[in-house]
Amino acid sequence: MAWQPNYIKRYHECFETSTGVARVLTDAGEVFIKPLGNAVGPHALVREWIGTSIARFLGLMTFDFAIMEVAIDDVIPLGHNRTALPGPAFVTRKMNGYTWGGGIEQLENVNNKAVFAKLVILDTLILNKDRYP
Repeated sequence: MAWQPNYIKRYHECFETSTGVARVLTDAGEVFIKPLGNAVGPHALVREWIGTSIARFLGLMTFDFAIMEVAIDDVIPLGHNRTALPGPAFVTRKMNGYTWGGGIEQLENVNNKAVFAKLVILDTLILNKDRYP
């Protein structure tokens, strides 16, 4: 059975990203949520779903993700002084790990370097807005 959160239990924090992602607790555990009402618009959620789906198709490892509904009474502050709107939201399961700091040392420790070519293909296919504004 696929992982699927159904409702939000508690808001934790938001981050000043382009989509104003927030960390919330759901009935299926902690998630990072990208809801409607973000600063860059609803098309950002579609891009997340398409990009992650293509990544899986290419055989890249991705976080568990789902689409869930934000209820009208859910209060979720987002970055850029915004609040989530009711409706569909793109969510990814929170996992333990760390963010790449840009150093070559971390890249040298990657076990499967073949993924780099697939990441370049993915980034080019979806014209990632972080690099192709």
